[in-house]
Amino acid sequence: MHRDIQELSITVGTKLDKDQVKLIIDPSKVSFIEQNALHTFTDQQEWRLYKLIKISESASYDYDTDNESVNELDKFENDCFKPRRLVATIYCSRKGGYYLFNAYFLIFLITACSFNIFSVDCKLPQNRLQITVTLILTSVSFKWVINRSLPTISYLTSLDKYAIISIFFVCLVCSWHSIVGAFWDDEKYAAYLDRCLLLTFAILFLVYH
Repeated sequence: MHRDIQELSITVGTKLDKDQVKLIIDPSKVSFIEQNALHTFTDQQEWRLYKLIKISESASYDYDTDNESVNELDKFENDCFKPRRLVATIYCSRKGGYYLFNAYFLIFLITACSFNIFSVDCKLPQNRLQITVTLILTSVSFKWVINRSLPTISYLTSLDKYAIISIFFVCLVCSWHSIVGAFWDDEKYAAYLDRCLLLTFAILFLVYH
């Protein structure tokens, strides 16, 4: 499972002017978290804390003075009044056990139920569409429920991608059920196409998993 690695920065600084003090990183000593500290991590049930520590003079959220769109006065104030500091950045990743059983597995079951609709006669597209649309609404509603337990971020997590692909897959099945109704006059031809598409969707389902 893809691990969503996060950064947590701890700043050590001083109120003295930048010309009065200079904080220097010791390259001969490797910074790391002791084993005892890993066991006392309060959120260890949800997050995995790594031993690696990165020491630098700036954090990832610092003001970008290299951006050409930044006002010149803002650059001057940022350079003159920025205190001397060292930033210790630690790395952690969210444990996926909870989401594996309470999100991935349930989405898998909802999506797999779309194959049961092929047991309905293809000459009854209205019945097939009714069940398929219900599955789509269930998938969308379940995704909104999952989003409440995830952080609001600007990129798609692996769980978001899996949920969207599953919804899109059920939409493809729904589109086929609306198309197969047009071939119900020729029952043998419609039944043959229906079996072919069932096999195609099954292969596609296994491939993307």
